[in-house]
Amino acid sequence: MFSNLTFWIWPILAILIWVGYRRTKQTISKVRTLLFFPVIMLALSLKRMAGLSMSKVSLLAWGMSILVGGLIGWLLTRNRAVRADHDRGLISLPGSWVTLLSLLFIFSTRYYFSSVFAADPGLRSDLAYVVSSLAVMGFFLGLFSGRITGHLFQYRKTETSNLSDKPADT
Repeated sequence: MFSNLTFWIWPILAILIWVGYRRTKQTISKVRTLLFFPVIMLALSLKRMAGLSMSKVSLLAWGMSILVGGLIGWLLTRNRAVRADHDRGLISLPGSWVTLLSLLFIFSTRYYFSSVFAADPGLRSDLAYVVSSLAVMGFFLGLFSGRITGHLFQYRKTETSNLSDKPADT
């Protein structure tokens, strides 16, 4: 199974683990960098869509999974305390294992579906596989977007404090 992997898979997995593990600890980031994961997930979703036979059902499944993921992401973060430095555009986020687990699940499912579609290109038009693949991508697009929305909600409500004494993740 692992003997057919291309060499660049391992560095990508290592980077994802590193990024996810860093997010298990409290981090200070620029507010604009919070958009990184949703933008990446949107790009991955659109890339996946470009290689599949799309239908109204698959688009609906993708859209609904975005909504479900977004609601869960919002519920996970809407009441989590953050610290805000409005003057510098910084936010201090509490640590969470959600990012690491999400990145590993996304990596695994993308690998699985890419392998399945490569082994049998006919499955790119099989409704069950298309819907499953897009639902996973949509769910995580929604999850990251919902989490960021919850963090930004808390950021806007929080009084400003000086976060510049600690280096910001950029």
